[in-house]
Amino acid sequence: MNVAKGKVLGCDGILAVTFSQSGYLDGRIAKRIAADFGFDFLFFSLDNVNYLKDIEDPVVANDGQVLFSGAAHLLAMIRLLD
Repeated sequence: MNVAKGKVLGCDGILAVTFSQSGYLDGRIAKRIAADFGFDFLFFSLDNVNYLKDIEDPVVANDGQVLFSGAAHLLAMIRLLD
């Protein structure tokens, strides 16, 4: 919904991001949606759970306010961005 609204508003240069295990519908559908709208796409695989070993940074990044695992994979994915 976010990328569709961005397209309607005329936004350009959108980078659609998603994370899931490889081959899951979450990633496959998101990639198709990004392609249909002509957006760049970044996929973060949750196959390797090493991102869960970093406990301090995700807790600090969200002030301990959300589920740790959600913050951990989001923070690990964001680190891929330039």
